[in-house]
Amino acid sequence: MISLNLRVKTQLKDDLAHLIEYAHRKDYSMALGAVLSLENHVAQYHLSRGISCEESVTIIRSLKYWLVNPCRSDARFKEVRRLVLELHKILVPELPGDPFDALKRIYWEIQDDFVAWRGSRSPGDWDAIRDDFERVRQLEPKFRAIALPNKDAIYQRYREILQAMGACIGSLPSEVPTDKMWTTLQTSFRELFSLIESLFAHENLKIEGGKVTTVVGITAGREE
Repeated sequence: MISLNLRVKTQLKDDLAHLIEYAHRKDYSMALGAVLSLENHVAQYHLSRGISCEESVTIIRSLKYWLVNPCRSDARFKEVRRLVLELHKILVPELPGDPFDALKRIYWEIQDDFVAWRGSRSPGDWDAIRDDFERVRQLEPKFRAIALPNKDAIYQRYREILQAMGACIGSLPSEVPTDKMWTTLQTSFRELFSLIESLFAHENLKIEGGKVTTVVGITAGREE
């Protein structure tokens, strides 16, 4: 189940991308195939996370109806597009505008995905974590433009997080990791998590002797 969680997350992304492409091209036969695959993966993913999939399933049912309903072409296209956009908002929720809140949400995903991968240690399950890292990189303009008195220290710490992600990518094995590889990988991710946690203590960041220092012990606890 742990390995399945990562693979289904990646498959969900692929299914959704195919659905958007086929719907845009008005290829309703191929879009229906993408919806059927998506329906299966949505149920598996939500069950593995303990999340209700009722809203997604309702939209998918409506999509299946419109994709096989030979109604007027323009009405069909408009409704299919509306439902696809609704589904996208549910499965790929928009990140908060505040970069710290956005990073916190991605951080939770990275932690969950890393724990899931730790149970499988399969090289084929890394795509989900690579996607998480890419979302962190996309926050760069927001951290660069942040308007806080300690903005330079914050941006410097964010750049260190990007470098730590690079070290994690460099540690990813192309085969089932040996104990030595696994130790190196754990060390890389531990350093990454430590840097992210320190960034969440942004109100306590300051420059001393040209170096960024932090007040230790403040963490990004999950909100219930």
